[in-house]
Amino acid sequence: MEGKKCRKEKKPKKGEIRIIQNQIYFENPKCLPVSRAYSQVATVQNIIYVSAQSSFDMNGCISENTYERVRQAFLNLKCAVESACSELKYAISLEIYIANACNQKDFERVKEIITKVQDQEELWGCHPKPTRSVIAGVLWLPKAEDVCGAFINVSGVFLRPSLGVDVELKECTITSTCSSSSSSSDCTSSSSSC
Repeated sequence: MEGKKCRKEKKPKKGEIRIIQNQIYFENPKCLPVSRAYSQVATVQNIIYVSAQSSFDMNGCISENTYERVRQAFLNLKCAVESACSELKYAISLEIYIANACNQKDFERVKEIITKVQDQEELWGCHPKPTRSVIAGVLWLPKAEDVCGAFINVSGVFLRPSLGVDVELKECTITSTCSSSSSSSDCTSSSSSC
């Protein structure tokens, strides 16, 4: 471009934190591979946004076992969240992308594995689970062709509790009754317990 000087963007280093306008923090935790195209973690006030984490470990290796691939993706997510001073139990929402699930049966099997992995004590244990979208049919994820079977990427939005403030997590059950008509106005909430 004539008459303009453009700064060449430097490749971020592991553990590097970039601050923009003293309100948005971008981070590439040392426990995750660095990407030149994006930051792994962004924090705005007490909200943490984590880029999609894959099933590759720090050495670039991936298991041939679907359960272990799912577990590794969640461990990478955990690493990213902990680098921003939070925990998985403070998850607000997750998006899980599944590639290479050949049919509905494969998709359902992988969803069951995801739930089993989330239930592990090292991840969520007995804490309330966040909202979750599972998106299937992603035809390609990075390096997905290297190993047969389903691949996942997990991204999420998390709360970072303020220092000295204890956040109470409640799991509520709401029971609704609806008449046989299809109108949603016929539904009433009959009980709620937390």
